[in-house]
Amino acid sequence: METIPIDKKQRSIGSVQFLPVNLFASVMGIAGLSLAWRQANKLFGTSTVIADAIGVVAVVMFIVLSIAYTSKWIQYPQKVAGQFMHPVSGNFFGTISISILLLSPVLGIYSPKIGQAL
Repeated sequence: METIPIDKKQRSIGSVQFLPVNLFASVMGIAGLSLAWRQANKLFGTSTVIADAIGVVAVVMFIVLSIAYTSKWIQYPQKVAGQFMHPVSGNFFGTISISILLLSPVLGIYSPKIGQAL
């Protein structure tokens, strides 16, 4: 068993190499919540401010995760390839495209062209 010096171990704890692709599923959930609040506005007359705030959180999360995962892909391509080939976590790469699909109506409310482009 290899022992890692404490200073090297502390530097690697927050490394992007450990970022899992399944975090994009959280964007799916937050975007879906925003869409649900938008429907609640139509059905129950709730304020759209809640849906808008949740939508902003979903978009920001997607942008931050996209930048971080792209950084992981550039710095640690072998880790991304290993995650892609894994029998369980490899299936979560679909969460990226589904997140984009769910962000489309969230952004489409403000700009139909952006919504259609996504």
